[in-house]
Amino acid sequence: MLALSACGTAYDDPLPDNTAGAVETAAETGTDEEVTKTEEETEEEILVTIKHHRLTCVSDDGGELANGVYPELVLTQEGRSRYPKLVDTVNVLNEYWSQSIRDDVSAYGAYMEESEYFQDSDPFCSDIECLVTRFDEHMLSIRLNYYDFAGGAHPMHYTRVTNIDPLSGHKLMLEDVLANTADLPAIVRDETYLQYPDLADEISSYTEPLYDDEGDYFVTMMNDNSYTWAIGVDGLTIHFSPYEVASYAAGDLDVTLSADKYPDLVKKEYLTAVADPGKVAAVQEPDPVPERLSLPDDPQ
Repeated sequence: MLALSACGTAYDDPLPDNTAGAVETAAETGTDEEVTKTEEETEEEILVTIKHHRLTCVSDDGGELANGVYPELVLTQEGRSRYPKLVDTVNVLNEYWSQSIRDDVSAYGAYMEESEYFQDSDPFCSDIECLVTRFDEHMLSIRLNYYDFAGGAHPMHYTRVTNIDPLSGHKLMLEDVLANTADLPAIVRDETYLQYPDLADEISSYTEPLYDDEGDYFVTMMNDNSYTWAIGVDGLTIHFSPYEVASYAAGDLDVTLSADKYPDLVKKEYLTAVADPGKVAAVQEPDPVPERLSLPDDPQ
């Protein structure tokens, strides 16, 4: 039986970590003509459509045990033509999102049906909401908002961002987009305290080492590629979900490292003006009727 808690299923990035130097330029891919369109043309063309698919798992008497939502990214013809190496990467993400939510919903349904404790509970759920927050020749940023309820005191929610180089199809790492990574952990630590002074005690209790042999929390996150991050024209934003640096009650924390304050942190090409995501990414309404999943034959 799957061990369930309020936290749901932990995020496991399906894309391999990129190695420094794997990011390609338009000249290297031979796609100069496709990616050097005017800003006006770029903003007016839809490159990707976001779909959300609903799942449900019901008991023999028809009562809903669990439900879920998973996203699917569909590159338009223009998107596939402009960024052909992105096609396989998007397929990997779509398969991962679909399978992970299917597994969760089936397992949650089996657990709900077997447990007498949750007979009067609302259905368990596992959802992923997908947003494209940036899509240009330098970066595709996909924001994933996870929401899980599998019993416990409260649901669990957290956010992850997958950043991809559209020209190569590789996942972008902070070392690819920053001019200087050595100073980042200290900057993030200082700015987190500076921007959330009322949470200073909480942040300290979550991040300060308890023992002498423990490493620096913010350095460890950098070394483990654990930061959730995004880049816009204003600079680099680090996102902390509940329990990462503060309590669940503190909610989500966004720490912005502005380009004005840290002009040498982010490589200049990633700070260029970007198209309005709403003009390059279309969102479809979720499926009106959810797909019905079967309970696993052997939930053990």
